[in-house]
Amino acid sequence: MTDMRGLAFADRVEYTVFITGIFQYVQSESGRPRRLILDLEPVENRWAPSELAGLAFGVQAVRVAQVKPRTVRVEFELAADGSAYGVKLTGDGLKVVFFKSEKTVQVTPPPGHPAVEQPSAQPPAAKVRAVQPRAARPPGGPASPARGLPSILVGGSMAFHSLSDPRFVEVFGDGSGRSYGLDFALVLLPRSRVRPAIGLDYHRLAKSGVSTISQTQTDLTLEPITISGLILYDTRPVVPYIGVGVCFTSYRELSDLHNTDGSAAGVTIQAGLLVHFGRQNVFKMKVFGRWSSVTALENGAELDLGGTAFGLTALFGFL
Repeated sequence: MTDMRGLAFADRVEYTVFITGIFQYVQSESGRPRRLILDLEPVENRWAPSELAGLAFGVQAVRVAQVKPRTVRVEFELAADGSAYGVKLTGDGLKVVFFKSEKTVQVTPPPGHPAVEQPSAQPPAAKVRAVQPRAARPPGGPASPARGLPSILVGGSMAFHSLSDPRFVEVFGDGSGRSYGLDFALVLLPRSRVRPAIGLDYHRLAKSGVSTISQTQTDLTLEPITISGLILYDTRPVVPYIGVGVCFTSYRELSDLHNTDGSAAGVTIQAGLLVHFGRQNVFKMKVFGRWSSVTALENGAELDLGGTAFGLTALFGFL
């Protein structure tokens, strides 16, 4: 369930419940106070509001609640004098219409299902199975998938680095470089909009050049591995995130004068955006920026292996 909206007209009030995926609903009515109850399953409430104001024609309030892990209840609180209503299946999900006067309203089923007439005053409990509707389009955004972020994200990335230590400029003529790597993330709390995650990524940066000081061929390899705690704000179609973590960097420098290798650890801060593509909730692109500070000690001298990086990641979601 991605959204719910109400519209008032001169002769009726319409509430549209936006649902994606295959679902079914159970319709019932209770009294004192009088309520129309719709139980939707298997459905999860992703972004719909928990309460809407009553607009007219006996609708006093509308409430939405996740009563079970895969059951959403939509409850209309009605005036005691009675309101005529009908429940219609649409391509967006469900539409509930309230009228001025008492009348029998026909429920419009999906294609392939016979029409059923139900008196609005005392409708019997009805269980209707809906066919696959088209993706709902909440206001202000494109079609949203039935679920939020997948629990596991895996992909490959490319980044452009700017190394902090000025000695890289002295040796290679510039302190920038390009890296390629792998990304993995485990996303937690599937029914929350603010979602924590654990991120793990590996990058490899290789530079070759002639030292500006000794004029000797020098090859450098940096391999940072980052473990981060992330916070994602699960909106559509763009999911912003921030993260803080630990960076473990191994390094190797080869030249005719000497060879050096070792490893060091430091801290990293990152932020970026996840962009959704398509309706299947599988493919995503990540745009990110990262700053790290990793200090290595070589021959009594400190060498900063950190810096800034900006890149792109192609991700595939599972589960």
